Amino acid sequence: MKLRKIALFVIFLLGLLASHTYSQIKHTGVPFIRNYDRDEYLAGRQIWGVAQDDHNVIYFANNSGVLEFDGTHWQLFPLSNRSVVRDVAVGDSGRVYMGGFNEFGYLQTRENGKRAYYSLTDKVPQGYRDFGEVWKILVTDNGVIFQSFSSVFFYSNGEIKVLAHDRNFHFAFYVGGDLYISEREGGWMKYNGQDFET
Repeated sequence: MKLRKIALFVIFLLGLLASHTYSQIKHTGVPFIRNYDRDEYLAGRQIWGVAQDDHNVIYFANNSGVLEFDGTHWQLFPLSNRSVVRDVAVGDSGRVYMGGFNEFGYLQTRENGKRAYYSLTDKVPQGYRDFGEVWKILVTDNGVIFQSFSSVFFYSNGEIKVLAHDRNFHFAFYVGGDLYISEREGGWMKYNGQDFET
């Protein structure tokens, strides 16, 4: 009787060990994941948006500005008014666009080879500069769209065009060459070249 109990216990242990061994994750094919601590990148805790350029450099819209990470080094580019950066996008030319509270622009490489933030807000007509947070940046074939919850701006050939102002928008999307936006009371609308229509 005692031998039978010992045999059952040994079989139970072997079964437990076998099931545990087969349930382990195989390390072949599992990507390496590394978490970066705030002490490494030296910026705010929140990330609002992410973009990547053709050279595999990653840009993070952060509470302190745009964080650039090349796989080894971190660099921070704050907005000129030091507001939270809510979105970041990379254009076809590799230009990095960023936007925050009543402020948007792009990173530009200077003559010394270092990059710096260049504001486009001074190109916005005077009566439209109180637009709040830029939540979406959409790169199109013809230019760049900066969208807040009240306004939509289009940047092309060094000029800013106001597409809408003093509205109650939610988020915009650029799909198949068309700009769509959701208005809180009006629902989904499409930009027809002059205005947003349902």
